[in-house]
Amino acid sequence: MMERDIQLDSYRALAMMYIVCIIHPVLWYHIHMDGFDPTMLFEMPVIFYIAGASQTCTRRRTLSETIKNRALRVLLPYYIYVFVVLLLMGMATFMQLPFEHSTLDIRQIGVAGLVKLLLTGGSAHIPYMGYTWFISTYFIIACSLPLQQRIMQHISGKYYLLIAIGIFGAWKATGLTSPENIVENVLGFNIFYLLGYLTYKQTKPTYWGLALSAAVLLGLLVSGAAIPMANHKFPSDMVFIAYHMCTLYMLAWLMSHIRIRPGALINLWNRRGYTIYLYQSVSHYLVYALMQAWCPGIGSQPLLFILSALLAFASATALSCITYPLQQYIVKQLHPKHPER
Repeated sequence: MMERDIQLDSYRALAMMYIVCIIHPVLWYHIHMDGFDPTMLFEMPVIFYIAGASQTCTRRRTLSETIKNRALRVLLPYYIYVFVVLLLMGMATFMQLPFEHSTLDIRQIGVAGLVKLLLTGGSAHIPYMGYTWFISTYFIIACSLPLQQRIMQHISGKYYLLIAIGIFGAWKATGLTSPENIVENVLGFNIFYLLGYLTYKQTKPTYWGLALSAAVLLGLLVSGAAIPMANHKFPSDMVFIAYHMCTLYMLAWLMSHIRIRPGALINLWNRRGYTIYLYQSVSHYLVYALMQAWCPGIGSQPLLFILSALLAFASATALSCITYPLQQYIVKQLHPKHPER
């Protein structure tokens, strides 16, 4: 077995904290932070970069091995989560729990909504559940790695990366939009995945590269081409790709000068990160309920941001003490030989 990269594990934990406790509270609680968009919205490119980089620390698998492994680690926990969240929605319906000027009602999901949920498309009728698009996108990209590795046996990695960018650009040039943006997501985020796989610890950022990246970012910001970033993320476009390739280059330089000493919380978020990500709809609803009860009249946006971030961190961490053991128990019952990591 290849040795784990402790720094990469720490980056993964910090990135998940950033998504759950910074990005999503600002977006979901409608907090107004100057400069937030687009300068702070680099979380998903970072996650896919880390996912690709982590493959350099893992033995190469066949296509069938990869599909089986990702199904057990990605899809099975998701469907456990879906069962749990539907059970909680049934309880919330019975209790008539409030949410944003209405009450939660599982009956609003319907058959079509349930099918969408099973396909990782999220649900507008479950609090904050618009983030599960990541799961199908990541699953497809991760399962495609053995095929991409075969291609890169015949084509240099840097040229293959250019081909991947070209394929994405060609798709965008058609003007087509796929259902749930699945094609755009897979082609676009695969670029960041490949960047991690091909460049992690292999490419050292230079000052010329940093200057060029900074110039591109500044140009996209000053011209307004990258604002708002959400318009370039769903569906992804070339502005989104260019902006975050430069962002990742600058972050790679920064991280090369910082060594993180993982503590208990970082280790916990690394080990339970995916579970914490899955159960955000529950942990953030708890934060919403607490904020509605304790501080509905806070007018200071910075104070609201700090409070929501702290509550999100506490809620997600505490909830994982229940959801993670439950998930691991069910997985072990269904697949006794499946290792924890």
